[in-house]
Amino acid sequence: LVFFDEVNTATPATQNALMRVVLEGRVGDLSLGDGVRFAAAANPPAQNSAAWDLSAPLANRFAHLQWSVSFEEWRDGYLGGWPDPEPLEVDLSTVDPYSREMVRLLQTSFLATRPALVCDVPDNGADTRGWPSPRSWQRLADCLAIADTAGVSDEVRLVVASALVGDGAAAEYLGYLRNLDLPDPKQLLEHPAAFGELRRTDQQLAALDSVVAAAAADPKRWRDAFRVCIVAAGCGAPEPPAAPEPAADMAAANDCAPVGEIQFICDLISPEDLAVLPGEEWVIASGNQEGGMIHLVNVSDKTSSVLYPTAAPRERLDAETYSDCPGPVDPNEGTEFRAHGLYLKPGDGGVHTVYMVHHGFRESVEVYEVDGNANPPELTWVGCAVAPDGLTLNSVVALPDGGFAATSFRTAGLAESIDEIQTGAISGSVWEWSTEGGWTEVPGSATGGPNGLEISADGEWFYIAGWGEQRFIRLSRGRDPVERDAVDLHFRPDNLRMQPDGSVFGAGADHFNTPEETFHVGRIDPQTLEVTRIIDRPVIERFAACTAAIQIGGEIWMGTNRGEKIGYFPAP
Repeated sequence: LVFFDEVNTATPATQNALMRVVLEGRVGDLSLGDGVRFAAAANPPAQNSAAWDLSAPLANRFAHLQWSVSFEEWRDGYLGGWPDPEPLEVDLSTVDPYSREMVRLLQTSFLATRPALVCDVPDNGADTRGWPSPRSWQRLADCLAIADTAGVSDEVRLVVASALVGDGAAAEYLGYLRNLDLPDPKQLLEHPAAFGELRRTDQQLAALDSVVAAAAADPKRWRDAFRVCIVAAGCGAPEPPAAPEPAADMAAANDCAPVGEIQFICDLISPEDLAVLPGEEWVIASGNQEGGMIHLVNVSDKTSSVLYPTAAPRERLDAETYSDCPGPVDPNEGTEFRAHGLYLKPGDGGVHTVYMVHHGFRESVEVYEVDGNANPPELTWVGCAVAPDGLTLNSVVALPDGGFAATSFRTAGLAESIDEIQTGAISGSVWEWSTEGGWTEVPGSATGGPNGLEISADGEWFYIAGWGEQRFIRLSRGRDPVERDAVDLHFRPDNLRMQPDGSVFGAGADHFNTPEETFHVGRIDPQTLEVTRIIDRPVIERFAACTAAIQIGGEIWMGTNRGEKIGYFPAP
């Protein structure tokens, strides 16, 4: 073992010389031999004035493990003696060749959706640790194959992956593997018809990869592998479950008449998202299609009026908070104005803040002050944050510590077509904005069709609607390493809205944009990830897909992106 202590005190020239030593095991003309391994230790540069940041190429040759010592660990070791480490010993000859091949196939499947992560060199001056490159992905494949043999926990896998490819790429990759929820390929070889139960395209492709890997490891299974491929081609696969019959009363919805227990507030344009003012007397509705506006809806009499844009809008730029904002929305946008996601942050004295995702002459989050003391409430534009080039914003949420976060459903360079996104292909991520730092991408948030967004009261967890993969995602904020969990939903979730009891309402559609389309509302417990169904039904004419749901008193209100009204029904 060759050990480099305080390796980051080496000058950049010395670090360059170390690269050949570490990669090839050679010092000049001297070969150190195949059995030599290299380790290094260092304190963070912030704790050592004589330290240098590791160069990106040298950092990529190591796995970076972060060590922190709690008081209890230090006390026990200091007083009782430091215990000897218990290394995990694995006989490399026992590593299943199938596991090694399967890990590599899954890596290529993931990187096909996130090609930018094949080699993502950190910027100069960044805190250089592990980062994704062809070298580190290959080393991670070897380590995960060993982890499969050793049966280590998911926590250990995350530590290993973060050490090699960095926190963000590790969280995305392991989250991708969890989301696939693959069947055992050996069971598929025994029971090929089970392949027909897989509905998501990404699951089907990964399952076929796993079957091929299993057959490659055991050539006697090729005949069984072909049987699975025959089912995959559509011969012998079970029929999909029947779609729900269209509602007989759909024709009745051509006007504002109720449909069953669902009643409507009409004459709106694409009320895609809803935000209720404290006191539950008023609701603000967005407008996300041509001619869309921000509407104010009276909860008691179910009437609406236009809040924005108006002939004489109230405008007062908060230049201290939004110093880079170029000014109010251009009034010449006309019918190109779109009001998409909304979020209301309660304020003091009846004056609140509304954040709105805006599409038009610019892609931005627009910020408004809402005076709830006025009757009806009044809206004043106070600032904006123009999105970075390439982002297509969707939902927005205020952060407890200031600023806001927004989802980018589509980001340039990632999956863009709806067909791709519906397979779970990575298309965007979550971005935070603050006065001091501007826009920054949230590590580990890349998702297939990130749509709705909510945040825990303490600001430590994001809740993301994974529209493309039909999942509710729980993502840690500000933690190292990143933590990410998800639960499958029976629909494609659109907007999310936190409820007073701490649960989250998710609304969305299934069989998107087909004659069999349905809409749904579910309640998700963000702690246990348990899902309770609230409504599941066929679409209603002029109310094609439920995109938002909030509870107001004893009613649940629903918005839609492809319709002209708000629906509401008695809360169960």
